[in-house]
Amino acid sequence: MRRLLQQAPNLGVHVRRLIIQPRLDEQAVPDIDKLDPCIVEFLRYLPNVEELVIWSISRDTYSHPALLNSFGSLLPHLRSVELQEEGFQYEIPYPERPQEFVANTWQNHLNVTLLLYRPNTLTHVNIVSRFPLHTTVFLLLRDSAVALQSISLTNCIGLSTQNLFVQPVRWACAPTLRTLGFHQCRGVHVGTLVRHIAAGLFGCLKQLTIHGCGDPSDMPDIPSPYELRWALPTIQILKLNHCDSWRVKACSMLHVDTLIIPGTPADTFFHLFVDQNHLPFPGLRKIRAPVNITETFPQHLWFSTPFLKNRGITLVQDKPVQASCSCPMI
Repeated sequence: MRRLLQQAPNLGVHVRRLIIQPRLDEQAVPDIDKLDPCIVEFLRYLPNVEELVIWSISRDTYSHPALLNSFGSLLPHLRSVELQEEGFQYEIPYPERPQEFVANTWQNHLNVTLLLYRPNTLTHVNIVSRFPLHTTVFLLLRDSAVALQSISLTNCIGLSTQNLFVQPVRWACAPTLRTLGFHQCRGVHVGTLVRHIAAGLFGCLKQLTIHGCGDPSDMPDIPSPYELRWALPTIQILKLNHCDSWRVKACSMLHVDTLIIPGTPADTFFHLFVDQNHLPFPGLRKIRAPVNITETFPQHLWFSTPFLKNRGITLVQDKPVQASCSCPMI
């Protein structure tokens, strides 16, 4: 690290993307061995960093004050933040920790600092965490981050913040937001999300990803087309992964151009297209499904093909889904 610091004055101006990983036991090591001061000193020579990727460990309760101060005052051109959690696995249903515990974690301190000091400049946020966002972070994300163009949240909206998510409040970034993704967020009820999107609370999205969201205790709540009154531009790409039938039917109220179904059974979708009382996914022109899914459900594909053709929908076969995927079908 010392050698890197010596080269920083010459090399730092060329760095556009920075990846760092704070040490878990930083608080316990002697001052002479601490890593944080070295990182802070290095950050002073990186005026042109636009993308910041931070790998953290959820159980780290040290606030890393020197790092937090530097993230608030340095990196003037920072636009994109990706907060990854070391060891996170999609196939594990992590228990939800109480808000009091979350409030004291390093990741929560980091979230607050970045959103509090950069509400007008951050354009991309991607957070992956074992723990849900603290309510303070959720409110900063919803009400203050006015320039966001893309948001991706994995396991971040828990049942403890569901009461905030269901509120019909327009997000501050709605005028600029174009890409939105929720991955395994228990507090994101799909029916509520569809209503929010149709009401324009997220603005005019171009791409939407829903990956196994909601909680098994959720009651099926499917909006009706008459309730939604869609008045927005068509969503260009809707990606649905690991969604059961009622969640898919709720999403079918969305007006989309291309539907991608990488990890949801094909029969969950195709039976919608033979229902004469329902027009799923208005505006749909293309369905992209993995080869192995269309091969697994040939009878559904064969039976629904005439209905797809009548609507002018093209079925495109993508690369097969990896068999190793073990994400829960919730």
